Amino acid sequence: MDINKFLSAFILVLLVLLNYWIYEIGQKPPTIATKSYTEKNKNVGKVQRKTDQETTELQQTEQQLKEQTNLKNNDHQQEHGHGHGHDHTHAVSNKQTLPPNPLKEGQLKQLFEEYHLVDIQNIDPSIQVDLKYATQQNFMGQNVYGDLKKAYLRHEIAQKLSKAQEYLKEHDPHLSLLVLDAARPVRVQQYMWDLVKNTPQRHYVAYPGSSIHNYGAAVDLTIVNKQGEALDMGTPYDHFGPKAGSKKEAEMLQSGELQQKHINNRNLLRSVMRKAGFLSIRNEWWHFEAVRKKEVAQLYRLIK
Repeated sequence: MDINKFLSAFILVLLVLLNYWIYEIGQKPPTIATKSYTEKNKNVGKVQRKTDQETTELQQTEQQLKEQTNLKNNDHQQEHGHGHGHDHTHAVSNKQTLPPNPLKEGQLKQLFEEYHLVDIQNIDPSIQVDLKYATQQNFMGQNVYGDLKKAYLRHEIAQKLSKAQEYLKEHDPHLSLLVLDAARPVRVQQYMWDLVKNTPQRHYVAYPGSSIHNYGAAVDLTIVNKQGEALDMGTPYDHFGPKAGSKKEAEMLQSGELQQKHINNRNLLRSVMRKAGFLSIRNEWWHFEAVRKKEVAQLYRLIK
């Protein structure tokens, strides 16, 4: 046989065998080593994805903890009286853009009369009135009542207040109730909410429509002497902190944070108001309600 023909045939056979071998390898499942390597890469990917997920969850948890810490700090400030009602360093900053007061002249008086509320002093002229939210002498540092100078309540609630004044006069004819706040429409509550929503004072304003003041069924007040001076209650009106409440009065009396005269004056106010049918609350010595919160919406219309 010619050597060249032999070599050509031999090479052709080799090529056929090589192609067949390549084809067979492509059809076979991966070897243990190859499979192990592939699975290892898959596991590495899973671990990486799990690590990324855990990192994201950790970051979210840290953010939540920061928010909870900030909230607790705010609550701590509220509990310890940071933001006294008459400390104007804590009032709403005049540098911020304030929402315009929505009230027109005489609007609140007209609104109250439309809801059949009465001027307290028409029921009992001896009750004194000084609406703090009709001045800038409040925790917001803003007049939110416009030109309103009179305090309004539901007729039967104003009569209860007159009875409380009568009981106080029986105790001491030289003393009088001084009303600091009474009925407050939802539109004013909304204005207050908007005014403080980006400030530390946002914790101290009830959501519009949720306050019993919005039904004309709550009153804030104190006692004054014959000179018109308020009796010392241990804190100013709208003081935000435990000293303003009744829960720790005994403890604070013992520590010296409150004096016996403060407790006596508060007890006198509570006594005449409760005798007249009002309910006190535990965290504000000045606030009294004619009905319970769960019942107010069944008895009265919301003043909008």
